[in-house]
Amino acid sequence: MKKGRSVISIVLIVGFLLSMAACNKGSSKETNVPSTTKQSIAVSTVSTEPKVEEFKLSGPVSMIVPYSTGGGTDTVGRLVAQYLTNQLGQQINVINKPGASGTVGITELSHQKPTGYNIALCSISDLYVADYRKTFDLNSVDYVIQLVQNPFALFASPKSPYKNIKDLIDDVKRGNKNVAIAQSGTAQLIAIGLFCEKAGIDMLKDVSFSSGGESQTALLGNHVDLACLTPAYIANVEAGGGKLLGIYGTEKNTLYEGKPFLLESGYAIPNAVGTNLIITLPKGCPENVRSFWKKAVENLLQNQDFQQAMAKAGYVLVNLSGDSLAQSIKTNNSLVAATMKQLGL
Repeated sequence: MKKGRSVISIVLIVGFLLSMAACNKGSSKETNVPSTTKQSIAVSTVSTEPKVEEFKLSGPVSMIVPYSTGGGTDTVGRLVAQYLTNQLGQQINVINKPGASGTVGITELSHQKPTGYNIALCSISDLYVADYRKTFDLNSVDYVIQLVQNPFALFASPKSPYKNIKDLIDDVKRGNKNVAIAQSGTAQLIAIGLFCEKAGIDMLKDVSFSSGGESQTALLGNHVDLACLTPAYIANVEAGGGKLLGIYGTEKNTLYEGKPFLLESGYAIPNAVGTNLIITLPKGCPENVRSFWKKAVENLLQNQDFQQAMAKAGYVLVNLSGDSLAQSIKTNNSLVAATMKQLGL
């Protein structure tokens, strides 16, 4: 009888152990993610967004330069067009559309279809002015990438008695109110006004021209005493007997090594009113079009031949896009507006 009870006990114990194992096994299934759920999670990580088709050029491109031929922006535009044509394998045609300090050409761009075949090289400084005066809406086009940031500079004519910036300031302070200075846009007029304000002198007598090339001609022909141009004109002006009195800006650039800067005399003037050139598109271009032109210009900026050509022409290259460019435009636009209000322009 004891033997039989022992057998029964063993059977009960084994049964109990097996049932516990079964429970544990069932419990393990409940704490793990079911296989169907795993599969659904794996599927959910796969992007369902449609693939954006890469934009490719299949024909020539029109690039508006909103200034006359022979000026600084036109020079840059033709270099950009030349190197982009070689790089992209499609002709980039420069279309000069001068007028109203650059706003005629950019306004025309804003009316073009956003196909990617119409672009512009705009000087954003002039557009700040137009935006302040309500003659142009700064948000009517898309700014893709800035590639040039050049300060302005003050030049004296060949027959001018001024050998440096101090000579000019002293002469005006002595009462000379007939110092004529050539300028080819309101951005340059603001730069002149800022210099006069910082130097503590009356506003110079400005004479307006349609391009930097025309201002240079007037300067070298001694039709004006001074000219506000970019440092790109240094070689031509000096070769024609004129003098560089000082380069604008808040810091010195090695591209103009050995040249006088206004900040050395205590007149640091921000580049917001310099030649800040940006590749621009009509509003509403698809993201693949914007991305195409951004990458194209970024590749161009890495081209050593282009870098050398631009340095020889006297232009400082930058690479500014995305949020950095948007913030720069916002900050500089506010600065120009405040300056124009302060100067009564």
